[in-house]
Amino acid sequence: MNDIDSNLISKNSTAIGVGGLLLGVVFLGTGGSSITTKYNNDRGGYSTPAIVQNDAIIQKFKLQGDDGKALDFQKLSIELMNTFGFSIQQYSEIMQVTRPTIYKWHDLNTPIKKVQSRNLDRLKKLNESLSGIKDTRKRYFSDWLRNPLDKDAALISAMLMENDLDVGGFIEQLPVINVNLHSYQASKELDDLLELS
Repeated sequence: MNDIDSNLISKNSTAIGVGGLLLGVVFLGTGGSSITTKYNNDRGGYSTPAIVQNDAIIQKFKLQGDDGKALDFQKLSIELMNTFGFSIQQYSEIMQVTRPTIYKWHDLNTPIKKVQSRNLDRLKKLNESLSGIKDTRKRYFSDWLRNPLDKDAALISAMLMENDLDVGGFIEQLPVINVNLHSYQASKELDDLLELS
């Protein structure tokens, strides 16, 4: 072979290699947690993603009929309460159970044997609903909900207390929630800066 043929083969091999890599990523994925989103263009003229399925959420509940389901339920319940800063009272009202029930759920030294399907369903819906709140603002969520003068906080609080948690309705409110949490966070940071708290 001459030099011209070997250069062509080298360039074609590189192109085939890159093309194969791209096809592999498209068909097989990258191996990470996948988040499926839908874009909704009816919100004020700009599109916003709505989380439909997150493997990290769904994986926790694929243990149907397994003893690990109750432990996963306990761990996720603790994680949600701590991440969003809910008090025991606030969290028990959202989960529609008593405060002693929350204490029982969160005692990992005494694992619960069985999770009622309504509690499992509510926790899954709550987790899915809250997953769209920006990470940097999650810790302010429960404090913001307690503001009796904020009509958006009152609406979201009422939505969380409904018997059947409406995930779709909650996801539609995520832009409003995130904007309010941004303002609340900025206000808290200014208070801290001015040493008013």
